[in-house]
Amino acid sequence: MTNSFSPYNLPSEKKLAKHFNKIKNTKIKDLFEKDHRRFEKFSIKNGDLFTDYSKNLITEKTLELLLQFADQSGLKQAIEDMFCGEKINVTEQRAVLHTAARSVLTKENPITSDGEEITAGLRKIFEKMASFTKEITNGTRKGSTGKAFTHIINIGIGGSELGPKLLVSALKTFGNKNLKIKFISSPDPSHTKEILKQANPEATLFIIVSKSFTTKETLINYKAARKWLLNSGIKKKNLNKHFAAVSENKKEALNSGILPDYLFKTEKFINGRCGIWSGAGLCPCILLGADLFADFLSGAYEIDNSFRHSPFEKNLPVILGLIDIWHRNFFKTATWAIFPYEQALANLPFYVAQLCMESNGKSVNRQGEKINYASAPIVWGMPAPNAQHSCFQSLHQGTNLAPIDLLSPALAQNGEKNAEILAANHFAQAEVLMNGASDNEIYKTGASKNFIKQTAAHKTLRGNRPSISFIYKKLTPKLLGKLIATYEHRIFVQGILWNIFSFDQWGVEAGKRMADKILSALTEPKQDEKQKLNSSTAGLINIFKRFQSDEL
Repeated sequence: MTNSFSPYNLPSEKKLAKHFNKIKNTKIKDLFEKDHRRFEKFSIKNGDLFTDYSKNLITEKTLELLLQFADQSGLKQAIEDMFCGEKINVTEQRAVLHTAARSVLTKENPITSDGEEITAGLRKIFEKMASFTKEITNGTRKGSTGKAFTHIINIGIGGSELGPKLLVSALKTFGNKNLKIKFISSPDPSHTKEILKQANPEATLFIIVSKSFTTKETLINYKAARKWLLNSGIKKKNLNKHFAAVSENKKEALNSGILPDYLFKTEKFINGRCGIWSGAGLCPCILLGADLFADFLSGAYEIDNSFRHSPFEKNLPVILGLIDIWHRNFFKTATWAIFPYEQALANLPFYVAQLCMESNGKSVNRQGEKINYASAPIVWGMPAPNAQHSCFQSLHQGTNLAPIDLLSPALAQNGEKNAEILAANHFAQAEVLMNGASDNEIYKTGASKNFIKQTAAHKTLRGNRPSISFIYKKLTPKLLGKLIATYEHRIFVQGILWNIFSFDQWGVEAGKRMADKILSALTEPKQDEKQKLNSSTAGLINIFKRFQSDEL
């Protein structure tokens, strides 16, 4: 029996299929018994970030074949094309240069895109963010009544919230203690009202983040924020002092009332889900200050250099991406779970879910042909302490095999050495996932033999479940930059090996267009009759309208 994964029909892929069938029933714990240097061979240290991938069903031969697959897939050239500004976002005819925003504070040679030098422009964006941040912090830029800003509310959706929210929640320990940061993404009026209720209108700055400045949900909340300020007594002529914006669409932003000095550019070559490295990082930049935000950029820049220049066998994002392919396409895993043992990283699974599923959730290859193999898995996760007492049950004894990432700090953000209980649980879960629990171990519990005999099957864990462990010294801005960039490049590797375009999101765009169509049917008389919707959607619209009018 051979495996069906053949995106290129490459020699290395055929060898991988044969190799998989040969080792697929091997026990991971037996590999440790045979090789006492396994941990050393299957781990990578990158400064204060250490990654152990030894608890996966891979051998040196597996990695050898996976690395051949990467070479034969043109991964090296693909990496270089991205960093050099080639238009690798082919369907939108755009370069992909979020990496360039991470190099603006270095002496790296200027980067060009579309024949234009872009580094100076990116540096200006950062310098404007730094200047704006300083003015907010020292109180020279105030609200319309002369009060210093104490509340920052980020209004954006998707990547315009997920990135900034991850940074703010992960790094608030390092942030300005005089600032309260909130996020509004949903146009749910109850949610918006609850957020606004916690803020002081005279001391609130809204940051509107929308690359196109046409995103309906964001514009609805922008309008709601303006109305709230007016109702709170802020004069209409002074409203604009309470709004900053981040957008590629300068004209639309200015026409909507954003002042030029409050408008921050985001470039077309920086994808929305990677916007935190430039203008969309304004909210966390204000919280952290420009120096710590620069540390965040520098951490990612370190990973960029390693990803671009390190040999593949020592290249962390490459190795991780290859293991992801091994799990998804040979073991047929359908999900990928991420469990941080630090509460500050609670939003990391959501961020990675967008990175992976929006980037690689595709069903045609770069040639436009339908693929017959799996691409992006379903990405999920939560803080690990809660996960251990809920969904880990399925990971240990359920019928689905799911590779997982476990992340732990050695030190708390305040420097205290109180992370031992977290690390103990992290290492224990990885150990039990790999080893399982046999009948012999169950018999050692001290229960009666008759009871053990009746319940042994329910207590047995078959093990051989994969995990990757990330251990880091302390969650700092620089470390977070390294961690996020590692995930970004890992997902880029996946996309290249699946032969798909990772930097468009036409499925998202289609959903937006249909929402516009249905919105007119919901809000305009008789429009529902003109839209030619299927009976289910038309029926739901009718029920919705009847509920609104108390007819049901």
